[in-house]
Amino acid sequence: MGDELHPQYPLELVSIKDIGELMELYSMQIGTDGCTWDEGYPSYELARQDIADKRVFCVREENGKMIATIAWDRDEKVAALSCWDATLHKTAEYARVCVHPEYQHKGLTVSLILGSEERLRKEGYDGAHYIVSKTNHRALQAYRKFEYTCKGEIKLFEHEWYAYEKKL
Repeated sequence: MGDELHPQYPLELVSIKDIGELMELYSMQIGTDGCTWDEGYPSYELARQDIADKRVFCVREENGKMIATIAWDRDEKVAALSCWDATLHKTAEYARVCVHPEYQHKGLTVSLILGSEERLRKEGYDGAHYIVSKTNHRALQAYRKFEYTCKGEIKLFEHEWYAYEKKL
C-alpha cells in the first residue's frame, strides 16, 4: 500500500449516549445510490448491541460531531461463507460503514479502514473481511485502495454482494 494512505482521523469507540447520533447518521444513507439499507436496517437494537459489545467506532470532527462510522460485525451467515481463507483464525467483518454526506471524499474511509486494521492487529486478529453490494459503486471505488482480495460473488440477505478479505 502506498505512503499516500494514512489515517487522518482517530477512531473513537461509540458509547450508548451516542446512539441517537449514530442512528441519524445511518438513516442518512437510506436511499443513496447502491445502499441496501432500509427503515428496518440497521435497527436501533442492532446499534445498541454493537455499542454494548464495543464493536462500533466513529470519527468525529473537531466540534465532536459524529461524521463516519464502522462496526465489526459477527453475522453468522457471513462468517460461514465458504469463500473465506480457512488459514485465518481470528477475523472481523466490517459492516455498517458510513460517512456523513457532507464529509465524503475527505479521507474518512481511509481512517475507518486503516484505523480498524490497526486496532484489530493489536487485539490479535489475523484477518478482516466485508461484503459490499455489487451496486454500491461508491463503496467499491473507495475500498479498492486497501488491497483486499475479492473472494467471490454471493447472494445473501436478498442482495448480490462481492466478498473481500485481507490477511492482517
